[in-house]
Amino acid sequence: MPLVAKRSSVTKQQIFLVEDDECLRDTMADVLIANGYDVATAHDGRDALLKLNATATAPDAILSDFEMPEMSGDVLIGHLRRNAKFAQVPIAVISAIPRTAPGANCVLRKPLFPDALVRAVKILCAGALAPTSSSTPRRP
Repeated sequence: MPLVAKRSSVTKQQIFLVEDDECLRDTMADVLIANGYDVATAHDGRDALLKLNATATAPDAILSDFEMPEMSGDVLIGHLRRNAKFAQVPIAVISAIPRTAPGANCVLRKPLFPDALVRAVKILCAGALAPTSSSTPRRP
């Protein structure tokens, strides 16, 4: 599976990826890194919250699985949106099941192909999607 063309950039954008499936997490991180992003990861919502709260600055975008052990993606988003440090950070929820995700900027459907992942992250980092509060999932 090709990783998509590498982009050149002086300042790398920081992406925080939350996914409980280690193989999928590693593959998605590899695709993003190959496309010029800096990527930090967490294995579930609780791990993500601990790691994000320990950082000095917020990432440029957060990608989070929805169904995870310990803390689900929707609960994680609720915590992040109530924290001033992360309130404006673009967040995409990744799910195999069509669903709503209030507070997320968009919902990405699994399986997620490398080019779709990179395109979605570019859109998120550009700030082109406002967080949703409606029940209608939005796809980039």
